[in-house]
Amino acid sequence: MQCLLRCGAWIVAMLVVAAAVVGAAALRASDWLAADDVPQRAAAIVVLGEEPTRALAGADLYREGIAPRVLLSVPIRSKRQLRLAEEGVAVPWFEETGALLLANHGVPRESVATFGEALKSTHAEGLALAERIAPGERIVVVTSPYHVRRARMILRDALPGREVLVVGSGRYEPLAREWWTEQEATRNVLLEAVKFAYYLAGGRFR
Repeated sequence: MQCLLRCGAWIVAMLVVAAAVVGAAALRASDWLAADDVPQRAAAIVVLGEEPTRALAGADLYREGIAPRVLLSVPIRSKRQLRLAEEGVAVPWFEETGALLLANHGVPRESVATFGEALKSTHAEGLALAERIAPGERIVVVTSPYHVRRARMILRDALPGREVLVVGSGRYEPLAREWWTEQEATRNVLLEAVKFAYYLAGGRFR
């Protein structure tokens, strides 16, 4: 009986410690997810889909002289977007909106190009970039703050021999430190947790 009581107490204590660790990690989740690399001179600035405001951060980096060109992802069209297009509703695609935002913020048209086609995931974007970025080159990737850490992990896996730096578009798409107090931030952080687990378990959307 005493053994059972001691074992039970030990299990409860471990559960309390585990809950405390998870809770502390959750409180700092936004900082952990959004940990930027320091931008350095690179062959290209890469803007991942599908959030257009990421292009604004890409334009900032271009004007700072980080790279001579900006590459925009070409994401897969969602069923909703395709349905609207069938109905004659003009919804600009990500790469079109991104190119316009870059032009509006000082990036010459000739310095902008796209990569890939119908890309459905960060992993697919990495595979497409591997065809455009030569080994030994460095790229600076722009994405949403909540996506920075996962994008870094996935793209470095997909681009061996290249240097991948990832920064967030936090100036234009801020991620609240108290993420659980905002609906959009809560959704993004929780989805990232699921996507992290999926990728680490070997899941890939090509």
